[in-house]
Amino acid sequence: MECSKCHQNSIIFQPYSGQYLCERHFVAEIETKVKRVIRQHQWLKPGDHIGVLLSGNRDSGALLYFLNALTSKRRDIKISAFTTETGTGKDRNLLDAGQIADIARKNKFTGIAVGYTLEDFSRSVLANFLSGCPVWENHHTDQDHRLFRWIFPFMAVSAREIALYAHLYGVGCDPGPCITHKNSFHNDVMKLLSEYTDHHPATMYALLALGENLSKTCGAGELYFLSPELKQGCSEDPLDGVSF
Repeated sequence: MECSKCHQNSIIFQPYSGQYLCERHFVAEIETKVKRVIRQHQWLKPGDHIGVLLSGNRDSGALLYFLNALTSKRRDIKISAFTTETGTGKDRNLLDAGQIADIARKNKFTGIAVGYTLEDFSRSVLANFLSGCPVWENHHTDQDHRLFRWIFPFMAVSAREIALYAHLYGVGCDPGPCITHKNSFHNDVMKLLSEYTDHHPATMYALLALGENLSKTCGAGELYFLSPELKQGCSEDPLDGVSF
């Protein structure tokens, strides 16, 4: 199929927009979307030292690449990568808030960037509602919040699109075998949302918008409603159905 914006061959179809996009227009749209999110939340400021949490997957690799490219001509913002792991195998937790706070203090990070995608946020919003907890809780102490802020530049981009973006630039790595979460409730939420989105492609964007609005209404000011454990679940290869 031809790109909906030019006559080049398309590499991806976006169900929620109905558009086929070539490589050039796909990259431009993704980068524009991410930059808009960063501006809206004021996640990059002069004097910042942003630590990018690397988990070894495509999402975090693409995030590091994007932020480095975005700030390459700025001397007032520094980007650094770091990793943190606790436990092994299925018990590994790549987002241990206390450990990250220690790293932030040591390296004087002003912000921690995490490669969470649209799926991660929409699943967490839905899980909160279905479990009867629509008011988002701040999972970090006030002291940690003053020390650094959490930033999620890919929150409005699907995992499939981030995987393709990472592939095009040769960053990150292929995901390993999917890990099923020990909590059956979270597995059910992910399955429910995935199946519903197949018929209603814009559902995840609606959930993201709802979560942001409620977060502001509740006075949280920041996006504290994300449940890190949801990141462990996945149902398919994000690059399925993408042509090169």
